[in-house]
Order: sequence, then C-alpha cells, then structure tokens
Amino acid sequence: MEKCPYCGLENPDDATFCRECGTRFKPEVPALQDANEPLPKYQTFLPRFCASFIDGLIFIPLTMLNGFLASTQLPPIVMVGWSIIFYLSYYFYSVLLHRHFGQTLGKMALRIKVLDVSEQRLPNLKQAVLRDIGYIVLNAISLLYFTILVFGGEPARKAFDARPQLILAYLSFGWLLLEFVTMMMNSKRRALHDLIAGTVVVRMDGPDRTPINREIT
Repeated sequence: MEKCPYCGLENPDDATFCRECGTRFKPEVPALQDANEPLPKYQTFLPRFCASFIDGLIFIPLTMLNGFLASTQLPPIVMVGWSIIFYLSYYFYSVLLHRHFGQTLGKMALRIKVLDVSEQRLPNLKQAVLRDIGYIVLNAISLLYFTILVFGGEPARKAFDARPQLILAYLSFGWLLLEFVTMMMNSKRRALHDLIAGTVVVRMDGPDRTPINREIT
C-alpha cells in the first residue's frame, strides 16, 4: 500500500494520486530522447551538404582558370607554383572563415555555424586547420605526385587528369564515407573532422541557439 505523506491515507501500490487529498505519488517523467536522435539545432546534415555545394560554386572560376593553364605550355616551375595556389586556395578560404566567423559563405547562406565543442566560442586557428586536415593531407600528397610528374616531363594537362587526380578522388571518397558514418553515430551529428578538431556544427535559426564568446582563447 502507498501511504500519502500529507493526509496519511493508504492507497493501492499502483495509485498515482491520493484518493483523499489528490497528492501525486509518481510524478510523470517525460520519455527520454533517443541517444542518436539529435536536438533540432544539431540537425545539420542537409544544410551542411547544401553549404558545401555553394562553396564549390564559388571556386568554379578558379577551376576553369586551372583547366586553361593546364592546356598551355607553361614552364614546370610556373605550373607547380600555380598548382600550389590552386590546391590550397579552398583550404585558406575554409580555415580563415571558420576561424574568424565559424562559417564559410555557404554556411552563412544556410544559417549554420561551427563552434568549439563547448558551444561557447568560435573555433581557434588550430581547430579550424584540424577540421580540414584530412583533405589538406590528401591534397598535399596529390600535389607532390603532380610535381614529380611535371618535372619528369609529363604535360601539365595529362598530369592533372591522370594519377594525382585519380588518387585524390578515391581517397577523398573514402574520407567522405568515414565522415558520413561518424556523423550518423552520435546525437550531435559531429563528423570525423569535428571529432578530430573538437568542434560541432549548429543551426542558428532555432530557439535553442547557444550564445557565443568571440574572445580569442
């Protein structure tokens, strides 16, 4: 029997309220959220995909220029110098904007932001670099291979279109799969690069937005 702490009446064990005074014995407990079901502010998969597409569009002119230069007969040293700029341009763009704003232009358009995992500040420079470290390493390997080919007498167009790009494509696809799998395995939808860098991506258009400390730490 369940004894009411207020009026002393004994009630059945399965009683929710006291029959005499109406005191609740067993407060309602809201159902727990599924551990893998993200809160609204972490539901960023589609916005992140669309933001990446927008960021890719920004670099179309540079890609077209790269195709044009690869078809010319520029000296190897010039082609390698240009290739360094071309290969690393996106990562300067990504690192600097994430460091200073927590957003690329694509993320600004989709209203999502990268924060430190504490969700109290923007990423520092180290975190901004680590978010892109996988692709930076892959591009560096591809660039080294391209350099070897060009200085070995391979035409720039053939060098761009052959093994370096093929290697980069396969490795990038493998990294992308790892990103997707890790994103689906946690409730904050943190991809592999977020786990490496200690960051998280949040929506900026919901009622559960987190205030951000912009001070450098």
